[in-house]
Amino acid sequence: MRGRTLALEISPLDQVPYLDRVPYGVVQLLESFGARLVTSAPLVSRFAAHWSGAELAGHRRAAGALAAIAHDTFAWLGSEVARSVEVRETGVKQRVLDAIERAGLWTNEGPIAAFGPATAMPHYEPRPGADRRLSAGDVVLLDLWAGPGRASVFADQTWMGFAGRSPDGEVRRVWQTVKGARDAAVRFLREHWSRNGAITGAQVDDAARAVVRDAGLAEFFVHRTGHSIDRDLHGSGPHIDNFETEDARALVPGVGFSVEPGVYLPGRFGMRSEINVYIDTSGPEVNPPTPQDELFLI
Repeated sequence: MRGRTLALEISPLDQVPYLDRVPYGVVQLLESFGARLVTSAPLVSRFAAHWSGAELAGHRRAAGALAAIAHDTFAWLGSEVARSVEVRETGVKQRVLDAIERAGLWTNEGPIAAFGPATAMPHYEPRPGADRRLSAGDVVLLDLWAGPGRASVFADQTWMGFAGRSPDGEVRRVWQTVKGARDAAVRFLREHWSRNGAITGAQVDDAARAVVRDAGLAEFFVHRTGHSIDRDLHGSGPHIDNFETEDARALVPGVGFSVEPGVYLPGRFGMRSEINVYIDTSGPEVNPPTPQDELFLI
C-alpha cells in the first residue's frame, strides 16, 4: 500500500467531492500507511462526465429540435390568443410533449410551462385543475429538455415570452439582466478557456452573478448558474456554481453543462434564459447556436 495514490469517491450529495464527508480518522489512518489521497473529481470529469462524439452529435440534434419546438410553441400561442381561444399551462405542456415525440426524442418528464406569477417559481410544475390560464400581460416561461433516448445526453433549454405587444419597463429590465448574465458567462468561458482546464464552474457562476448583482437584483437570483449534463440531465461533472456550493472542478474538454441565470420576483414574474455549453478541444460550443435575444411577443 505504501507509495500508492488512492482516489476518494465523490460525494453522493450533488456529485461534489468533499474530504470532510470521509469518516473521521480514515484519512489519517490511510496517510499513516504512506498513502497520498486525491479527489476523484478529475477522473469523474474526464471519464464519467465526458461526452463521446456520438453523444455530442445527439445533443446537437436534440438542441436544434427543441429550439424549433420552442419557436413553434410561441407562434402557436400567438395564433390562439389572436383567436381568443383559452390557453392553459397544461395544454402547452402536452403540445410540447407531443412535439418532442414527433421529433424522435425522449424526455423523462416536463416540460415546465408557466404563466404570470408561476414563472417566479423556479421549479414550478403545472398540474391539471391547478394550472393557470394565459392572460394579457403575463410573462411566459417554457423550459424543455429531451435527448435521443434514455440515458442519452439531453439538450435543456428555457425560452421566455410576454403576452402582449409592449412589455413594461421592469419586464424589459429583468429580461435584459438575465440575458446579459447568460452572455457574460459565455463570454468569460470564451475569453478564459484553455485546453488544460484553467477555469472552474465557480468562476463562470461569478461572471454571470455579477451582472445580476450590478442590476440590483442579486437577492432574486436564487440558484446556481448551471448544472452538469451527461447521461443524467443533472450530471456528475462540474456545475456552474459558486452559490449553492463552490464547485472548483476544472472545465476540461469533453464536459457539458447548462448556463441558466434567472431572476424571480415572488408573486409577480420570473425570467430565466437557458442554453447549453460543451467544452470542445477548440473551445466552448454553445447550443442552440443562436440563443434567444428578444422576448417572444404573444
